[in-house]
Amino acid sequence: MSQTRKVKVWHCYNCNMTLRRESQIRFEIRDIHERVAPGEPMPAGECVECGSLVHEEIVDQVIKTYTFCIEGAIVRQGFDREAVREKLEADLDEVFSNYDLTFQNES
Repeated sequence: MSQTRKVKVWHCYNCNMTLRRESQIRFEIRDIHERVAPGEPMPAGECVECGSLVHEEIVDQVIKTYTFCIEGAIVRQGFDREAVREKLEADLDEVFSNYDLTFQNES
């Protein structure tokens, strides 16, 4: 059975894209009073790709668990465990930027 959690995303209806990182959004909205009519939902920002307004949404995200077996190689090669962990987290964060990465210590 899959686990889910609530996450905040932003949706650009012009690009029809779901934006998952704050770096994809410009939070300062230019000419907001000209672009949003009274009674309309207040946008969260602008899409950095097309400049259209984006709206915040809360969605369910499926949590997936992956196990990497590198501990033995790290110990055998004499690598600094924390340095390897930091590098691995940085590399995986770049590749899997739409996922939540959690590393667990095994005893």
